[in-house]
Amino acid sequence: MTQVKESKKRSLLKALSYRIICIISMLLITFLFTNNVNQSIYITIVFQSIQTVLYYLTKGYGQKFQLQVNIYYYTTLNNKF
Repeated sequence: MTQVKESKKRSLLKALSYRIICIISMLLITFLFTNNVNQSIYITIVFQSIQTVLYYLTKGYGQKFQLQVNIYYYTTLNNKF
């Protein structure tokens, strides 16, 4: 099976379409609970903003953590041989 490398444009379009679906579903769910359009919009904006910030914070920390794990394994394996 051949793996096709995904282009940056396709990745961006997939990410944007996913975010749009998430925003619309969040709006609908909050509207079902609140029955208030303004409140639903406010909750959705706040939630999506927090989620975006947390994503970038964890992504940066995750990459740093992965680098530290790789260094740890590399040094432990080299000490064994």
